[in-house]
Amino acid sequence: MRSRQAYALGGLIVLTVFAVAGLWEFLLEDRILARFDPDHVAESAATHWRYVAVAVGSSLVSLIVPLWLFTRLGARQARAETALAESRERLKAFAENPDWVWEIDDSGVYTYASLRVRDFLGYAPEEVIGRTPFDLMPPEEAARVAKEFAAFTSDRRPFSLLENVTLHKDGHPVFMETSGVPIFDKRGAFRGYRGIDRDISARKRAEAAVRESEERFSKAFQASPAAMAISEIDDGRLIDANAMWLSLWGFARDEAVGKTAAELHNWADLEKRAAFIERLKRDGSIRDFEATFLTKGGEERTVLLGGETIEIGGERRLLLVFHDITERQSMERRLRHVQKMEVVGQLAGGTAHDFNNLLQIIQSSIDLAQSQIDKGDRVHIFLENAMEAARRGGRLTHQLLSFSRKETLNPTIVRPAALIEGLLDLIRRSLGETIEVETRLEKDLPVVKVDPHGLENALLNIAFNAKAAMADGGRLTIAAGRRRVEHEIGGIGGAESLPAADYVEICLTDTGCGMTPDVLERAFEPFFTTRGVGEGSGLGLSMVYGFARQSGGTVTLESEPGRGTRVCLMLPTAAKEPNHE
Repeated sequence: MRSRQAYALGGLIVLTVFAVAGLWEFLLEDRILARFDPDHVAESAATHWRYVAVAVGSSLVSLIVPLWLFTRLGARQARAETALAESRERLKAFAENPDWVWEIDDSGVYTYASLRVRDFLGYAPEEVIGRTPFDLMPPEEAARVAKEFAAFTSDRRPFSLLENVTLHKDGHPVFMETSGVPIFDKRGAFRGYRGIDRDISARKRAEAAVRESEERFSKAFQASPAAMAISEIDDGRLIDANAMWLSLWGFARDEAVGKTAAELHNWADLEKRAAFIERLKRDGSIRDFEATFLTKGGEERTVLLGGETIEIGGERRLLLVFHDITERQSMERRLRHVQKMEVVGQLAGGTAHDFNNLLQIIQSSIDLAQSQIDKGDRVHIFLENAMEAARRGGRLTHQLLSFSRKETLNPTIVRPAALIEGLLDLIRRSLGETIEVETRLEKDLPVVKVDPHGLENALLNIAFNAKAAMADGGRLTIAAGRRRVEHEIGGIGGAESLPAADYVEICLTDTGCGMTPDVLERAFEPFFTTRGVGEGSGLGLSMVYGFARQSGGTVTLESEPGRGTRVCLMLPTAAKEPNHE
């Protein structure tokens, strides 16, 4: 086409050159003739100009019109050739599509199927043509898909990613994903649908495997005996928690799920959580991270926390595992305390025994010396002072032996209420007028078998300690009642085991200054005291402890600074003897 255009243009240029050359020749000739006949020259010039105009005009028409026609026809042919090439490319891409390409008519019958149908379903294209897609599906699946398909065909709408199950020629199911668009003829009449089917069986198997794995994880997560939770990493927003987690912290599911760590107030120290997250991001996982958490009611619990990042729904989440070690730590502390008390008891018992032997020798020597000296002699007075010091030393050894459980006790049947009422006057006089004494004694308390003097001394020692804690006055409440221990428990705040049985519990509660945790931990140790020098031996509570343990019971101590102290003696009940009926 371009060669024809060039040829026509060249011809036009040649004719124009010839016309101009003829004109030039005429002008030269008539310039000569003008010397003889100017009128003739003018007439010849006019004639020649008409000739030139006609010649040039004819040349232009004869060349430009074909040139225009050739150009239009060439452009149309070029567009047709381009469209044909593009159509061929589209057809090639359509035929070589990795998915199964199909067409159905307005009745839903296959009119075309690409060769890929053999790879997908095992059918040759001609085996599919003339059948409907629903003929290749299980009956229930065909009914379901037909209903979904009808929603699109009624409005002649395109559809995409319609999942369905089609049966392979050998009978096994194939998961397909179908997309299609409506097709129309030149007049706009609906002819059917053209579309593709994609085999998604591998994807479905992978999704099923993921679901199965998630179900197994979910079952293990919910059934785990350890408290577990899943949260977002940065703000700790709770996504899920198992029953043990909810039970441990006292939350209902709807109270906790969706809340951040700050909103739950679960971490006792959010800076500790920040350190945990920083370490998790650095190491990828954490084991045995000790932290303090708060229950819904505000109780502190110590846990060993494990953390692992997991993927859920394409997002990175935090899996937390909580091991509550509060009781374990308490038991360890109790064990250390018991071991320490046993060692101190052995030391105190051995020392008290030897010291008591020395005191007996001293007292005997003083007695002999006093018998040789007149009572009015000043030396006799000195010896009497020495004897009083020896007696005080004897009382100290008595308390040490009581603590070490080596003192000889004389247990008898005792009515706790009667013994307490008999001590009230002495306790009130000892405490003074600024301290009110209140009693709450349960009626018909069972009897106990203890050394009555040992019980009296224990109650007086507790009362004297209460007086020291209430320097500005206050109230001491003495209560006694039954207590049934169903399971073995501990003493000294849980320090030693106490068998399951029936007990009488005698509690003395003051409104004094209370004890700090470090003082509370050492309260039963011999010689430990918070009083000044000369104000106490530090053996009062240790004697109470020794008496309770030697009597088959225990003693517990509860105290907080500014909230007073509560000391409770637990003594096993005993059957009444005939003379106590």
